[in-house]
Amino acid sequence: ADDQIIWAEIEGPVWPNAGSNGSFLRISRGFGAGLVVRLIHSLITVWALIRSHHWKLIVHLTRMSSSSENPPLTLDVLVKIFENLNFGDLLTVRLVSKSWYTASLTSRFLDKIVVQISSYFTPAIGILGESEGFYLHCVLKEVDVKLKSPVDSQWGKFSESLKSLSLHNCDISERDFVTLLESCKHLENIAISGCAGLFMPGNLLNKVEDHQRLKDVFEGLKGFTISSNRYLSDSIFGTLIRLMPNLASLSLCGTQIAFHPAIHRRFYPQSNENLSESVLTFQTILRFLMPLAKSLKSLDFSRTNIDNKSLNSLSTSNIRLTSIYLVSCDQLTSNGIIQFVLNQTGLQIVDISLSTRLNDAAVNAIINNCCELKTISLKGCRELTSLSIRNIHKLSHLSTVNLSRLENIDPPGVSEGLGSGINWNITWLCLASTPVTESEVIKISKTLQQLTYLDLTSCYDGVTDASAASICSNLTKLAILKLAWCEKLSDAGLVGNSDILSTQLCESSDSIAMSGPSSSSQGRVNIMNEGEDIQDIKNRGRIGHAFHKLNISSRFASDLNKIDVQAPGTNLNGPSLSNIRGLREIDFCSCSRVGDFTLIKSFDFNQLTYLNLSLCQKITDAGLMALGPKVTGLMVLFLNQCSSITDVGFCDMIKHLVRLRHLDIQGCKLLGNDTLTAISMHLQNLQYLDVSVCNCMTLEGVEFCEKRLPNLGTIHKRCLKSTKEDN
Repeated sequence: ADDQIIWAEIEGPVWPNAGSNGSFLRISRGFGAGLVVRLIHSLITVWALIRSHHWKLIVHLTRMSSSSENPPLTLDVLVKIFENLNFGDLLTVRLVSKSWYTASLTSRFLDKIVVQISSYFTPAIGILGESEGFYLHCVLKEVDVKLKSPVDSQWGKFSESLKSLSLHNCDISERDFVTLLESCKHLENIAISGCAGLFMPGNLLNKVEDHQRLKDVFEGLKGFTISSNRYLSDSIFGTLIRLMPNLASLSLCGTQIAFHPAIHRRFYPQSNENLSESVLTFQTILRFLMPLAKSLKSLDFSRTNIDNKSLNSLSTSNIRLTSIYLVSCDQLTSNGIIQFVLNQTGLQIVDISLSTRLNDAAVNAIINNCCELKTISLKGCRELTSLSIRNIHKLSHLSTVNLSRLENIDPPGVSEGLGSGINWNITWLCLASTPVTESEVIKISKTLQQLTYLDLTSCYDGVTDASAASICSNLTKLAILKLAWCEKLSDAGLVGNSDILSTQLCESSDSIAMSGPSSSSQGRVNIMNEGEDIQDIKNRGRIGHAFHKLNISSRFASDLNKIDVQAPGTNLNGPSLSNIRGLREIDFCSCSRVGDFTLIKSFDFNQLTYLNLSLCQKITDAGLMALGPKVTGLMVLFLNQCSSITDVGFCDMIKHLVRLRHLDIQGCKLLGNDTLTAISMHLQNLQYLDVSVCNCMTLEGVEFCEKRLPNLGTIHKRCLKSTKEDN
């Protein structure tokens, strides 16, 4: 009964009312918690608990009693509670009871939920059609779309609330496309990527009756995307755009477009007014965009051959844009951008990433003419230097900046452009693969304290222990932190310790490594018994190696404790990573000096959903054992080529990570079949698994695991051997 549920743990796919294929709830009850319920009814208490990351306590102790003296929480109270939860927590608590599920379906939460169907279209639509809930966003990825009775009625029920629909490389006919869209009465955005079979015949929506069926749907559209398409023609484009009078955003990213006027003249002699079914020309595109000038605000010509002349003709039209995307447009030069921004001064978003022929003159023109700019992306524009980057501080409304892969800029230019104290609105910053130094990173971290996203990947000289400490101290609002391939970063910079800690930690690791061979040999001798054949010895040798690694992990943890007690000046009072309480994503890939001490002392992130520790060779079982209980909301985990972890530590960790959906442990050569068994037991929501080059695993173990994971869609098992091969 709804008023008796205390705690529910997900053990299957999240499909409400799906019968035997739906969610399985394990229910525990038995608390008499009337007093607790009365306390929870106080919103101040609830918010205090939520902000202290104690929402699980509320879920455990809430008992909806049917007696009048203990009434259930109202919908408004539940909505207020859920507003403070991250997305992963929201998906979990919505399964506690029917009233909690209903509260999670309010409009403020539905925008966060996207339904993706990547296989078995017909069964999935059958389940969604019978669901009591409704959804706003749907992605159909590489599925064969067939709409036949009674599935079309189920799709109609599911799709009537949709606001956005994306088709990625789907096999769909023209008839099914019309049927698919006909019931989407509230659709605002359509994205079609690939889907060559839909455009290849060249007669999409040629029938007048199809226009009538889709008229109401297309009139409400605000965003339309056709990307990565070779078969879009003037005829099809004109037919579609005529039906969209209120279009605000159009993307033709990666679409084959002819921009040269000579091609247009070839297909359109003076006496020919019929739209071509063989080619898509820019002149025809511009012709159909002109009537949309009042509503059209965003255009995307990324990965096309747009040139200066075409861009100039667009800028001099009566279209006034707020967003332009010109990613990887190699035919554009600085002159084209300069002329464009002189006429389009109201731009708020400019993305010219990977357009390699643009130089400082183009960027300075953008800065001087687009005073309302909020987002600028200059990624990979290799001709840029500090002559333009230092002027970014003039853009007072800027909130998003991408300066990654700019090899020719100098550190003072970056600090002058970003660290001048004017751009305090910046919340998103990417400086990956730029030659910044430690002092520039420290200056930026002190200036841009509103940052929620920071990417310093491959900033070898910029990310050190000192700059990491400055980040931990000043950027407390960060939600995403990426410091991959920063080899100077160590535990000392992340836990707020002195150099003494770093030195003693290295000495401890070295002493353990030196004692490894003798311990390993001794372990193998002790586990061999008389009368065993060669195969038994091989199998048991793996177990002995695991015990050896457990011994190493225990000794390493002991050494860490000794450091806490014995080392003078190693107090943890300085800034540490745990100072950034709201982190949701962390990337420490190939930070080879980051090890167990960071995981033990600085990791406690209830909101963390993504973690990459690949190539962190110092991480052992001790770190994994400490990590598991502190990151229970984790959904994506990378541990590629972590050569020191074994079954013991890994199995202990993943029993806490029941929400994990993506796991990559390729190249972890000490992980064996015990890991696969633990995965099959605890990770029932897993959708992606990579165990390639895990030499201690067998193909039989992988098959055993695969059969017990109902949601597993992708599994990689390269270079694994079968036990039959050994025989």
